[in-house]
Parts: sequence; C-alpha cells; structure tokens
Amino acid sequence: MEKATVIGAGRSGIAAAKLLSAMGSTVFVTDQNPITADNKKVLNSLGIDFEEKGHTEKAYACDYAVVSPGIDKNSVVLKVAANRKIKIISEIELAQINMKGKLLAVTGTNGKSTTTALAAHILNESGMICHVGGNLAPGIPLSEISLIAGPDEWVSAEISSFQMEHVSDFKADAAIWTNISSDHLDRHGNIYSYASLKADLIGRVKEKGFAILNFSDEAIARMTEKAACRRYFFGNEDRRVSGFVRNNKAVFRPDAGVEFSVDEKDIFLRGSHNLENILAAGLAGYFIGARPNKIIEAVKSFKGLPHRLETVGVFDGILFVNNSMCTNEAAFRRSLEAYKGSVVIVGGKAKKTDLSVIAATCKELTKFVVLIGASSGELSLKLKKMNVPHKSVKGMREAVEAAVKIAEEGDQVILNPGMASFDMFRDFQDRGEAFKSAIEEHYGKI
Repeated sequence: MEKATVIGAGRSGIAAAKLLSAMGSTVFVTDQNPITADNKKVLNSLGIDFEEKGHTEKAYACDYAVVSPGIDKNSVVLKVAANRKIKIISEIELAQINMKGKLLAVTGTNGKSTTTALAAHILNESGMICHVGGNLAPGIPLSEISLIAGPDEWVSAEISSFQMEHVSDFKADAAIWTNISSDHLDRHGNIYSYASLKADLIGRVKEKGFAILNFSDEAIARMTEKAACRRYFFGNEDRRVSGFVRNNKAVFRPDAGVEFSVDEKDIFLRGSHNLENILAAGLAGYFIGARPNKIIEAVKSFKGLPHRLETVGVFDGILFVNNSMCTNEAAFRRSLEAYKGSVVIVGGKAKKTDLSVIAATCKELTKFVVLIGASSGELSLKLKKMNVPHKSVKGMREAVEAAVKIAEEGDQVILNPGMASFDMFRDFQDRGEAFKSAIEEHYGKI
C-alpha cells in the first residue's frame, strides 16, 4: 500500500486526501498553518492522520507527496522533500490520472472563472453532462470531481499557474487560454515564468484534442505554435479566427459556412471582455459538440459568477457592483471600462502591482476613488499628483458610507480593488461579502 503525504489542508488538499483514501493509499496531511475544525472532522471521519502548525518527520515518511496550489514552490517543506528524492505532484495531476471523464482545462490571467463556468453551462444546456470546478472559487476541487465524473462526461476546470508548478504527466482533452498579463509576480518572479506555466498547459492537450486561444495576444500565439493539438482562435476579426467581436456582438465562425452571433444587449454579462469570454466558451462548446442554437440559448441564460462584476442591487437610484475578484491592473481597467464614471472602491495588498497604472486608470475612468487596504497611502500620493478626487478610509463599512455620500442618483458604485485581499480579508470572497454586508447595513436590505 502506497504512502502519500498531502501538503496543505485547504480546499484542494482535503479533496486530494479524500481521493487518496478512496484509492486505498495510506494518507498523512500536514499544514504549516492551523487546520479548520470542519476539515479536521473530514480527516477524522476518514481515519486520516494529520498535523498542523508545522511539518515534522512524519511529513516525509511517504512514497510521494501531493502539493496544494497555495504552497510556494520555494517553501522549506518542498525543498526538504525534494532533497530526500520524494516525488512531488500537483493536486490536479493526482485528479487527472484518476479521472474517467474528459477534461476541458481553462487558464488565463483574467476571465478564466467566468469562461470555465460558462463552458460547463453551455455543455449542460446542450444535453451533455459537464461538472465544473478546479481552481474556481467557490467551486469543487478537481480531485473531488474525479471521484464522480463518469467516462462519457466532461469536466470544465479552471487551472491556475500555481497548480501547474508540479505536473509531469498531466493531460487535458481540450483547453482554453483566455489572455495573459502581469499577475502573481510575487510568486513567479517575472511574466515569462508565469506565462510559461500557462503555455505548458496548452502543450499538454492530447494530440486529438484542441485549444481555444486568444488571437489578439501575440505572446499566446507564439508560445503555443508547437502544440500538437488543433488550435482555434478568437479575438480581432481576421480570416484566421473562429470568433470575434463586431458591433457589440460575439460572432462565431467556427467552420466553413457556419456563422452565428450573440448581441451584448441580450446577455447578463457586461463589458467587452465578457464578449471574449463568451467566444472562448462558445467555441469550446461547439468543438465538443454543442449546436449553435444551444450555445446562443445558454449564453443568454448565463447570469455570471459571484464577485465578478456581480450586480448587488440598485438603491436610491445608485447601482452597486461587486467585482472583488479584480486583483490586477488589466482586470482593473477592463472592469471600469464597462462602468465608466463610477465611484470606485480601490485597494488591498499590492502583488508587485504598478500603482501608477491603477492611478492613471482612476483618473481616466472614475468619478471618485475611495481607498482601502495596505496600498492606500502610496496610492493616495499618486492620485494627489494626478488631481484625482479621492478619500482614504479604514474598512469596507467606511468605504461604502463614503461612496454613498459621493454618489448621486444614476451613478454606479463598484468594488474594484485591483489588488489581493490578504491584507484585510481571508480571500476575495470574504472581501466581496463584506462589501455586500456593508450595503445591506446601510440600506437595510439587498
């Protein structure tokens, strides 16, 4: 019986432990941080031994280790495991090796969660069975999905760069690469290392599979030109693309003599960037087997995901939008382009974020800026130099109150942080919920 150590007892780590237990392995779970009471209950119910608040020799008494995406590749525990010649694999590799269903892997800097969920929605509305999850939050980790996905079913999974750091035999039946821009440089060091992990995913698509790629991004086309699978492109209108945006429509042209479209006014998703997400998901659906009319119907009925340009409500004539998932400069700009002239709540933990870019975008696209989080002091100085009206506050409740005082009937208030949440909140979901709670507290309803 093989012995496996799971490093990290978060969402994906617990899912990996469940899968390993189902495989008949002897499992040990180790975490540098405290393990939640709920996750301890799961481990105890499965008879899985664990440790928390540090790694002991027990962590290395194994045939191989499964690493959660939140564990930095330079962490001491991974270095010790590598020095002892312990094989280290990613949670997604463990999942894919044991998966009976077919895998659609979705990656990119921005839009991958929406694209992942929409692709699954299209397949399910077309009469197929498609599970959805992976790195998607909230969602189901890939290891957990692998326990339930049948051989004739699909899995649409968001795959992050973190999850690609420890793969060797990982394969996908199809993939989508939405776009690439600077993100997670605090972990990857530079954009080339970051982009290379995403390119590696495309290179791992099976030869008989396909990849949907952003034609507008020259780096993506260049980095995937040697991929063995079929490549289809979306982006700028060109004879070489299978989908493009024209006159506020997502236009599909996947095969000779086949063309269909969806008008922006007929969908719930807002912003030109979401038309690109629709193209990516729709093309994947088409090449998997969804008919054009079903793709159109599914796109029109899809309402999006929480914390991604999520409409919270309209109160006193003011539209409130929760975009807590926004954690980089590119997403920051594209979101505000969809809500120009907004009162915007900005700030958080900068991950090598270019605050000058954030400030310039605020000057161009916002009415007023409310600053929160660790970056507020430095960002305030840049906004002052650009004569951008703004105010710094301590927390989310104060931020909403400040925004409401500035906003008038017909205005929009958007939580669009542009940075990570870990300075004030557990994660982006916690931040988004705090925003909604503050609105509910002010108006007495949502």
